[in-house]
Amino acid sequence: MVVSTERHGSMAGVEILKAGGNTIDAAVATAFTMAVTYPPCGNICGDGFMLYHGADGTTITFDLRAVAPKAANMKMFLNEKGALKGSPWEGVISMG
Repeated sequence: MVVSTERHGSMAGVEILKAGGNTIDAAVATAFTMAVTYPPCGNICGDGFMLYHGADGTTITFDLRAVAPKAANMKMFLNEKGALKGSPWEGVISMG
């Protein structure tokens, strides 16, 4: 069973399971499909957590939160006068 807030996302996950994929494969397919069919869910480059319980009884947790680079600082988007330079929402240094 695959459950999501969007029909096409759920269907993509089910198709992956039918083709022999595992639950993580189905979750990724669901998330990528929903990135196209329901963008407000914000699943690409977003944060998240995953709790996986395998058939062998193994349980693993994943912390998928973004982390700023070590070189990041409070002034990296400010010019020498303290005014905003460029866009803090675009470009390589804005990731995470």
